[in-house]
Amino acid sequence: MKQKEFCEKCFDNLESNIKILDDYWPIIGETILSKHESNYVVDLIFQISHGKIHKMFNGRLSPYYPTPKKYIDAVKNQNRNWFVLHATGGVSIKPVLTWFSGLAREDRDGAIRLRGGSSHFVVEHDGTPWVLIPLTDGAWHCYQRNRDSIAIELINTTWLDYRNGKYYWWNGLYKLPYKPIKISKKFRGKRYFQPYDERQIITTFKLMRLVISAIGKEKFSIERVTSHTDWSKKKFDPGPLFPFDILTKDVFGFEKMSNIEWIQAFQDQNNQSFDTDTTVDKDELKQLFDIQTCSETQDEFDHSYRPVDFNYKIQKQLVKLGLLNSRHINGIFGSATKQAVRNFQISWNVRNKKDQIKVDGIPGPQTMSRIFVYKHNLMHTQIQQIRGI
Repeated sequence: MKQKEFCEKCFDNLESNIKILDDYWPIIGETILSKHESNYVVDLIFQISHGKIHKMFNGRLSPYYPTPKKYIDAVKNQNRNWFVLHATGGVSIKPVLTWFSGLAREDRDGAIRLRGGSSHFVVEHDGTPWVLIPLTDGAWHCYQRNRDSIAIELINTTWLDYRNGKYYWWNGLYKLPYKPIKISKKFRGKRYFQPYDERQIITTFKLMRLVISAIGKEKFSIERVTSHTDWSKKKFDPGPLFPFDILTKDVFGFEKMSNIEWIQAFQDQNNQSFDTDTTVDKDELKQLFDIQTCSETQDEFDHSYRPVDFNYKIQKQLVKLGLLNSRHINGIFGSATKQAVRNFQISWNVRNKKDQIKVDGIPGPQTMSRIFVYKHNLMHTQIQQIRGI
């Protein structure tokens, strides 16, 4: 079947496939799916993704999907596999899909070459998953790991420049509804970064669980979950604001999501966001076919997005309570922050015999709520002391 015919068929089945996925999506992470079930779900998202591509671009990109930029059966033939986590460096799914399509372009020397890269997965800001390459094939995403790894791309600008009171990313003015975060210590020479949406992290967690079940857990290990920066020091993705350690640890813990405290700390989740009602006008389509002219003005933003900034929140609270040095306010949940959380939990239990919490160094909902209560009570006590009460 030709590429365009495949996308058209996926479009015809789009609505019914989305309904099936809506039934599966909530149980991923709560139930360990069989290898057959996991492959079925990944293939379902693969078909949905190509149906949405056909609709989103009015059939213009359908001849280029599934993308030819892949290594057939490369991952399938490996004894061990890697994960490589990325950020797209952009702000929208549309230019990402254009880049990953492998559009043929004429280079300066006159030769016609496939442009762009590719990835197995893409995760939108609202957590919507895309599957662009079968798990059996290798993607063009990381020179050293193209043939033996699974690529997951999260839509995120990573670093930004701050000039004259405005934030800029590589291709335009930053206008997303996230406030950029300034880290205390430069990362690869940069200090301002776009935080990740909580729904992206939840979806990434689910996709990694799916992949491990679909390919086989014997082919993966926590040591083989890497970032693009691990393989190329010039890369920024997924960057210092990505909760890498806690995510990877719990992916391989195979605990139910409902039992993982940091996941439950993400309140008001809305992961089932498989909206296909996306249109592109002709002028915008012309821009999308020239990746250099794409900018954030093409995107429609949901102002309900909430960035993953609880690492900063918890660190700032711990500093105010005297449990953490301010130099550790960097958004990275490292060993110092974990120990400070553990010290708070111990301190809380000493002072509150009838309200004990688990001492594990994890800032789950119980710990987070008590840190804020503790802060309030501490401030109230200080005010009373000042007033001489």
